[in-house]
Amino acid sequence: MKLARLWIQDCRQNHDTCKAGTARGNASFRPTRLIDIKNPLGPFLQETSPDLRVEYIALSYAWGQGKKVVTNKENYDSHKQCIPPETLPRTFADAFQTARQLGFQYIWVDAFCIKQGDGDDLSRELPKMGDIYRYAVFTIFAEGAPSAAAGLFQVRDPYLYRPCSVDVTTTTAEHGVTSGKLTLATVCTGHNYLKARGWVLQEEVLASRSLLFGKQMSWKCTASEASETRPLPLPRRNALGEGLATSEDKLRLWLLAPTLMMTSPKGHRFRWNQYDAWYAIIEEYSVKELSFDTDKLPALSGLAGLFHEAHGSTYAAGLWKEDLQFGLAWYVASNDSRPVKGEQGRGPSWSWASVGMARLKFRSWRANSSHVVSAGARILDYSCELDTSLNPYGNVKQGTLKLQLRLKRATLRCSSEYVKNRTEYSYGSYSGPDSATMTKGEHPRFPARVFDSETSEFIGEAALDAPIHARLNTKLDKVSFPGAQDTGDKDTFDREVWCGLLHVQGASNSRLTALVFEKIRPEVKTYRRVGLLFLEDCSQERVPLDSWQEAAVEVG
Repeated sequence: MKLARLWIQDCRQNHDTCKAGTARGNASFRPTRLIDIKNPLGPFLQETSPDLRVEYIALSYAWGQGKKVVTNKENYDSHKQCIPPETLPRTFADAFQTARQLGFQYIWVDAFCIKQGDGDDLSRELPKMGDIYRYAVFTIFAEGAPSAAAGLFQVRDPYLYRPCSVDVTTTTAEHGVTSGKLTLATVCTGHNYLKARGWVLQEEVLASRSLLFGKQMSWKCTASEASETRPLPLPRRNALGEGLATSEDKLRLWLLAPTLMMTSPKGHRFRWNQYDAWYAIIEEYSVKELSFDTDKLPALSGLAGLFHEAHGSTYAAGLWKEDLQFGLAWYVASNDSRPVKGEQGRGPSWSWASVGMARLKFRSWRANSSHVVSAGARILDYSCELDTSLNPYGNVKQGTLKLQLRLKRATLRCSSEYVKNRTEYSYGSYSGPDSATMTKGEHPRFPARVFDSETSEFIGEAALDAPIHARLNTKLDKVSFPGAQDTGDKDTFDREVWCGLLHVQGASNSRLTALVFEKIRPEVKTYRRVGLLFLEDCSQERVPLDSWQEAAVEVG
C-alpha cells in the first residue's frame, strides 16, 4: 500500500487536470449514504448530512455468480447499526481493508448505499452517480475479479512483478566501452472483468483517479499512469493537447473541465465538441453488456446529469436537443453477432435506445468539411414521457419530435444478395457492380438501397435499424405488409418510405444524411424511424434537392 499512497499523494498535489472536476461544482456534495469502515469489526451504513465534511472513496466491481449481500428495505435499519463483517463478499472486505490502510474512513458501494429492490430509491440515486464518482478521492476497480466473491488480491510470484535492474556493457563504434544499468519490467496484464460491463463505463469516465487491482496493482488518473512493474508515474495523453486520448478521458474533461476543453488547441480536421465526445461514448457503450435492456438509459444517468450541468443542454432520450442534427444520425453497425429482437425496443423510434442490444455508430465526418446548418432539419418541438419523474435521465415511455425538413417519398429496396455483397465489401472482398452504391467509411449491419419513387434513380444507401424479417417476425421471402411490392425476386422486395434531410456536410461535393421514415398512420404526417440514409458526393444533378418538399413532420 506504500506505493499506492505515493501515487495518490503525487496526483493530489501535482495534477491540476485531475483536480478540475472538484474545483467547480458543488464541493460540499456527499452521497446520501456512506459506509463507515473505521472499526473493522463493525462497519455500518451512515446517512450523511450537510455538516458531515469527510472524504470517501468508491468501489467498482462485477457481481458475477453467488449470493448477493445488499441493503434493502428489510435490513436497512440493521445495516445502520452494523454490516456483519462475516457476511461481506471477499471483494468488499478487501476494499474496506485497502481503504483503511490508505487512511480513509468512508467508502461508497452501490450494493449497500442504494436500497436494492426499491425502485424509488434507485431512481433518486442514479442521477447522483455522476457526482458520487466525481467527488470520490479515487475509485477502486476490481478488474481482476470475475465476481464479488473473488477479492482484490491474487496469489502470485512476487518476483514477476518487481522491476529487475541489470548491468549492461556495450562497445561503441570507436571501440570504446560504455556501461550502465538497465531496468527491465514485464507488462503483466490479465483479463479485465469490468471492461465489458455497461454500468462500469460511466464509472470509468467519472473517476479522475483509479486504483486498479488485477494481475498487479496499477494506477491511472487523467494525467498519468503507473503500475507495480513500472512504478514511476508516466504522463498520459489527454484531450487538452494535440495527442490522442481515450473516449473516456475526452468526455471526462468535457464534463468536469469544459472551459479548459473549449480553449485548448486541438487542431482537429474533423468536427469535435462536447456532443461528439458523447456520441463516441455511446458507440463504445453500445458494445458492452447489460443484464437488462431496460438498463440502457439508467446506466448513463450519472453522465447525462453532469453533461446537463456542464453545458445546459436538454436531454432527449440518450441524445441532446441542441445537437439533434447530428445526434439523430446514429445507425446499427456491423461486426455484432447479438440477436436482434423483432419487436421494437423501449422509447421513441428516433432514440438509439429503442433498438435493443446493438452496436451503434454515428455518421462519420469527412475531413475538412463544414457543417451547413441552415440546410438541415430544424427542431420545432420535443416532448418525452418519463418512466418516473424521479430520474429525468432514465427510461422514456414515449417521445415525439416535430421537425421541419425536406421530405422525399422514395422506394426502399431490401435484397438478400445486396446484404451478402455489402458484408463482403466491408471486408474488402467485393468489387462488383453493387459496390458503386455502397458508402465508404460506413458499416451498416442491415443495409438496403433507396430509389426515387418517380424516376427510379438511385438516391443512397440505407442503414436499417432492424432487419425487415426480424421486425415483421417472418422470413424475407414471405413478407406481406401494406406498401410492399412484388419485384419478381423472392429475396427482394420494395417498400414505400419517406426520406427527411437531416444534415449537410459541405465540401467540393456535398455529403448528405437523411432519416428514413415509415408512416404510422397514412392519413396524418406521423412517422416512425426505420433507418438512416447516406448520400455521397451529391451534386445537384445527382440529387436534385428541389424535388424534396419542405414539410413539418412528427416522429414518434
